[in-house]
Amino acid sequence: MNNTVNPPSVGVILCGHKQMSEEITRVLVADGLSKDRILTNF
Repeated sequence: MNNTVNPPSVGVILCGHKQMSEEITRVLVADGLSKDRILTNF
């Protein structure tokens, strides 16, 4: 993960296909972002 990003201060909105959103969520969580900071359209 880029060292300039502070995961506790980040929120993410994902809009698109379910499979894409699930994959991006997996990567973000692996990089330290809390799942409750990710909003999806499904």
